[in-house]
Amino acid sequence: MNDCFSAAAYRAGLAGRAAVLLVAAAGVLSGLGAGFETPQRLGRWAFPVAQTNSRPVGLAARRAPEPSRGLFISATNEAARLVAPSLAGSRSSGPVRQGAVRLLFRPNWASNQGYVRPGMLPGRGPGSGARLFQLGQWNDNASEPCLAVLFDAAGTNLLVVSHDGRGRAVTNFTIPFLSQLPQPLPGIRRTPPRWYEIAVNFSAARTECIFDGAIMKDARTGAYAGPGVPAIPVASEAPAVSFGSDLEGKQCAEGWLDEIELYSAPLSFLETRSHQGRTILSARVETSPPSVALEWAQVGDARVEIKRRDPGATNWVVLATDHPGERFTDRDPDLRPGATYEYDVGGRLAVVPLAGAPEEQRGHVLVLVDETLERRLRETLETHAGDLVGDGWTVAVKPAPRHDDDVWKREDAMRRYRADLTRVKEMVLAEQRNAGGRLQAVVLVGHVLVPYSGAGSEDGHPDHGGAWPADNYYGDLDGEWTDAVVNTGTAGGTPALRNVPGDGKFDPGTFALHIKPERPGELQGIEVAVGRIDFSNLPAFGRRAEVDLLQDYFTKNHRYRHRQLEFTPGVVAGGFFHSIFNANGNIIYENALYTASRLFPNGADAASLGDPFGRGASCLWSMQGGYGSALALHVSQQSNGFLGVKRYDSEYLAGQGNRLRIGFHLLKGSYFGDWNYYHDNFMRACLALPDSGLAACWTMNTVWRFEATAAGAPIGDACVRTARGKNSVRTTSLLGDPTLRLQVTAPPAGLEARREGDAVRLTWKPSPEPGAKYFVYRSLNALEGPTQKLVSAPLADAAYVDTAAPEGRKFYQVRALVPVTTGSGSFTNLSQGIFAEVRH
Repeated sequence: MNDCFSAAAYRAGLAGRAAVLLVAAAGVLSGLGAGFETPQRLGRWAFPVAQTNSRPVGLAARRAPEPSRGLFISATNEAARLVAPSLAGSRSSGPVRQGAVRLLFRPNWASNQGYVRPGMLPGRGPGSGARLFQLGQWNDNASEPCLAVLFDAAGTNLLVVSHDGRGRAVTNFTIPFLSQLPQPLPGIRRTPPRWYEIAVNFSAARTECIFDGAIMKDARTGAYAGPGVPAIPVASEAPAVSFGSDLEGKQCAEGWLDEIELYSAPLSFLETRSHQGRTILSARVETSPPSVALEWAQVGDARVEIKRRDPGATNWVVLATDHPGERFTDRDPDLRPGATYEYDVGGRLAVVPLAGAPEEQRGHVLVLVDETLERRLRETLETHAGDLVGDGWTVAVKPAPRHDDDVWKREDAMRRYRADLTRVKEMVLAEQRNAGGRLQAVVLVGHVLVPYSGAGSEDGHPDHGGAWPADNYYGDLDGEWTDAVVNTGTAGGTPALRNVPGDGKFDPGTFALHIKPERPGELQGIEVAVGRIDFSNLPAFGRRAEVDLLQDYFTKNHRYRHRQLEFTPGVVAGGFFHSIFNANGNIIYENALYTASRLFPNGADAASLGDPFGRGASCLWSMQGGYGSALALHVSQQSNGFLGVKRYDSEYLAGQGNRLRIGFHLLKGSYFGDWNYYHDNFMRACLALPDSGLAACWTMNTVWRFEATAAGAPIGDACVRTARGKNSVRTTSLLGDPTLRLQVTAPPAGLEARREGDAVRLTWKPSPEPGAKYFVYRSLNALEGPTQKLVSAPLADAAYVDTAAPEGRKFYQVRALVPVTTGSGSFTNLSQGIFAEVRH
């Protein structure tokens, strides 16, 4: 529900809507079970005063300075009140037992500190009991349960206060507050104080306050949580809720309110504007006339520069400078339906398909398979090569040396390692040349030779400092990877972590210091995505051999590509570091909001708090953080006890393999980034399940740039966009298949090719996708190609006659295509191809 008040609605308050919402809240919240409850947004009200025909009543008459947003609530502006009228006729299903309120507030007063700071106006405060939010009936004898968020008379404290209905008033939380007004300068219009984001979680167990995106401590106790609040009845004969005043429209907050949201359960950082404002960006597109409507989030009045460029271009076109607000529509007459554009909104990036055309050719992929496993994987890799060709790739499969984990213990092995490392890199460079510069991805299958680089400890553990795996070495086609500077010494420690000149382990720790940029003006980074599928040294999976796990992975990969294995759209995220509000978890929420806002049509709402490892929930993306080891996630018993999560290790995954349904992982945990450090590495084990885990990446403080996947790009594109600049060469690696995509269209089935004289008739079973159409291709050289498209426009029928079929062996392919809408725009998505062969 997303409602904005008109001028008439300001006069009527909530016009009954808040009453209905609070009744709904009571029903939602009265029967909660254990675990994490996803808060449902029960109502949202915004007041864009700068927009035509949406100005609050009395706006012209008030003397307060006018900001660019918000509804002004004041004792002198009685027309603007947000108070629910009677609930008569509603049916309540019980009291409200928990929930949350979140809003933006901009005071029109300065705090009364008892003294005046130089350059500031004297403070008067808002007056006694100035309300931001009230739930339930308030009376002086505390005879009815209620809850209020208010300022003290001086405006120096923000208070959460409740009545228990038995005569006792409780101050649940106290936060020091300071609002200041500068002395006006001659000829310069006075501006009010800044906007503040305030969120309050309440339940029977606790009260929490989130202020400007940070969890607060109670000023009296130093605790992050205050006492709980009683269940608050929602009576049908009286008002139930108010914002900016009490239920009678008095005790006004004296300032502006905006972005008011009411929730059915306590919030996490995923729902706070302060966190959303760091990363979210969404786009909606229209084709007639062409336009791109961009939307982002922010708390204050920051103005942004908005730029656009074609993908692959170096220079940006500036569309707006100093742009206010959270929305912008690009109506440039040069916009072309069928094209895809990149946008930069104050540093927020998005790839926007404007009814983007289908991507039929994706480039070239090199599959390097562990030479000790090649023979046993031959049939599996042939099937996978067909899947790659069916998604528009050309493919080369070649053997590569297996990594020896004891290489650092013998000089002769180190010499062989250095030679093999050079040889594998030359294979990649040669493939780029042979493919005419079209190489887009390298897939490492098995325990292919592992490059090492750097000497840091990105996870913050000095005992784990040293060289870490750096598969990005294979994806950097023009970088200078030296082995002459870094010297950790040879005494003590794990041999794999040591890094001394000449040992084959490289110097770079980040791209910016050592790696040449591909193009002038660009950040240093890789040119080719690299993904590793490696199940070596996972004894937790018992007798299942490494090759069996690889075969199972490619079976899972095949099922996913053909939409036989599906995951619930959305991102389930959790930073579980003693508290879901611990700063260590911020990067998890930033990644979740970044990806969800661009990838899914419902934007940031597609990101929710949760623990899919423990609950077995299906999700396309799991983004989880917690105290880790090489073997496990959530290794702190104390933290787990606070949060109700469990320790998850490789043995747990091996035992729960048939229950988990997670498509892709982003993980934060100590030691995970060094995925070859120890046996049963947790991150690699996440991919060893039959119905869960297609790819995984690690973050410490990196936002992975998956924006292009919302336009149909493979996940390897995120590697190329992320692995550059100041980011680590080691921890921006991908485990899994970099050619996978996040939008999957179900293909047709049962392709048959029959000779009819000099022609070939093709028939197939339609795709189950509504409105699917079809492209038909022909190759005279099987999977090796080249492939020729036989139709100039998509076919609506599940049949085609090739009237110009040449003699000899022919290889036909059919792909379905359907329009897809994401949080970044729309494009035509192609399914996997299905094949049939005929000779004549």
